[in-house]
Amino acid sequence: EKQVVCMLIAQTISPVVKAILREEEEHALLRVRTVLETFCDSFKSQIEHRIYFYKSSHLVRRGLVKLLPGDTWRGDTNDLVDQSIQLDRRMLDWIVGLDTEIDEVQEGSSLYTPVATLDSVVLPVDLKKDILLCVEHFDAFKEWRKKSALGDVMNAGGKGLVTLFFGPSGTGKTLMVNALAHHLKKRVLLVNFPLLEGARPGRHDGPDLLGLFREAEMNDAILFFDEAESLFVQRGKGGSTLMTQLLTQLERHEGIVMLATNRAFDLDEAMHRRITSTFEFKAPDHLQRAEIWKLHTQDSSVPLADGIDFESIATKFALAGGFIRNAVLSALLLAIARDARAPLVTEDDLQRGCALQMRGSMQMRSFALRKVPKLSLDDIILPRELKGKIREVVDFEQARGLLFGQWGFSESMRSTSGTPVLLWGPPGTGKSSAADAIGFEVGKALKVVDFLKLLEDEQTLYKERTGSGKGFVNTVFDDARLMDAVLVLENFGVELFTEDAEGDPRARRLAGTILSEIEAFPGCIVLSVTSRQRLDTCLHRLSPDFLRRVKFVLEFSMPSRAEREALWKSMLPDKVPVADDIDFAELARAHKLAGGGISAAVYRAAAKAALRPAATRRVCQADLVAAAAKETDKMRSEVRDMYSRLFA
Repeated sequence: EKQVVCMLIAQTISPVVKAILREEEEHALLRVRTVLETFCDSFKSQIEHRIYFYKSSHLVRRGLVKLLPGDTWRGDTNDLVDQSIQLDRRMLDWIVGLDTEIDEVQEGSSLYTPVATLDSVVLPVDLKKDILLCVEHFDAFKEWRKKSALGDVMNAGGKGLVTLFFGPSGTGKTLMVNALAHHLKKRVLLVNFPLLEGARPGRHDGPDLLGLFREAEMNDAILFFDEAESLFVQRGKGGSTLMTQLLTQLERHEGIVMLATNRAFDLDEAMHRRITSTFEFKAPDHLQRAEIWKLHTQDSSVPLADGIDFESIATKFALAGGFIRNAVLSALLLAIARDARAPLVTEDDLQRGCALQMRGSMQMRSFALRKVPKLSLDDIILPRELKGKIREVVDFEQARGLLFGQWGFSESMRSTSGTPVLLWGPPGTGKSSAADAIGFEVGKALKVVDFLKLLEDEQTLYKERTGSGKGFVNTVFDDARLMDAVLVLENFGVELFTEDAEGDPRARRLAGTILSEIEAFPGCIVLSVTSRQRLDTCLHRLSPDFLRRVKFVLEFSMPSRAEREALWKSMLPDKVPVADDIDFAELARAHKLAGGGISAAVYRAAAKAALRPAATRRVCQADLVAAAAKETDKMRSEVRDMYSRLFA
């Protein structure tokens, strides 16, 4: 094989060899016949060495050479010996030292030498240890495989190591790949598959996948597919036509291939069968986040003020490593804007940087009915005692990362140790704002679902469904679980979980499904009940099975006069032009509205003022009073309707 490659190189770059061969070879390319006659001294030897040019041979299968059909007009036959041999141009450059970066040869790929170290990766000790055990001894595994003929005994197709890292964005998957490559003294060949797929405009043969895998082998590089779901998406969801070729190359590749994704459930089953090892990267707990903060700020290029409490920042802001890095950069920009010559990053700068990242980290999680929370616990106006209970919910949910991570609580307990929260109260009293604050404080987006509409869809599906299968309720919980979201069930119907509903078989079945999903959900569920009745008058009617699954019960009531005054002030944006006669205290005294009613009144008054001539285009006390009166009338009408329904 080496002699064949050397002969092909010589014919390409050596005038002397080219002249000698031209006397015997009329073609511009060497034929198999010429090569066999050059190196084999007998006809028997030529027959034996034909196998080095079969499609299954190393030279042809790995793309080092390509066989081209002979010219029939020259009298060539279809026999193997009449086929021409073409040496791959990339191989020629590489062998003779004219090595160019792969960026110049293969669009959509980047070959680089990583500088990240394992010390810069903050992961659970056991996870890092398991990953290292997997990759550090791979060379020894390959030697054992050859020596023991393991592939023949087990009929094992894959010869390399294919590792999958999956988990939320920013949890260190890419950083770990770079650190591993640095530890193993290897380079990284990063593949951008969408760009690679479109790298050959006007060509129908697609990207050079064979050359891609060969490039990794030539440079002793780890082949890294980031965002791997774009490669191996489930075929039922429109998988790529190149998947079969990729799977074939994966099986033949004898090196290390690493895949990273935050949507492991989108990978095709055929892909999963070819993955040697799978490692889950979970969002860091607050102790790990504090360590990440210290790593990103230990360099002298980030001058820090004294006394910064990183553990407090890590507890308050549930950011992953990538977003912590961005928060540090944002904080440094704030410090430079304040003093460009001698910037000093303060704790307030870091907290402001975190606030900028929170919405971005949650915005990246894409799913239907998503709501990115914008209100922190400090932003909402509620009684101090109720805020304290919401803080307990947040602390309970934030502690889960540490409990099931470094503290070693069993994974089986995780699935039954979620945080179901029941919010009860009249409309407009702040339940939605509380759900928003819970999501913001724990650093998760909200999946908001109208419970009554969900039940309606489930009942329709039940009538149409003839066989078994998942219903809408199961799908909603599955989506929230996969996206690591806070699930908010608005207009939650507790009537389904009372003794009155137990006589209806269909309601009993549906209630059982919902209770099972609530119990198995490994995160925070907010059950928002809108009711003008006090909780203590209804609690005895609720099923013990339902109450047993709820960890926190928070009752919301109409705001006090002081709270209404604060709500009036907070609802009116600073940019709205206002008259001097506005009296928030009087509005709070005269109109006993909840937060939702106050918000609607402010918007109604502002809409009226916006259409006035420029000279009088401002919100005045009369606008707010008139709008508040209309909201009060609307609230009374709703109460009358409710009582008429109750006592019809």
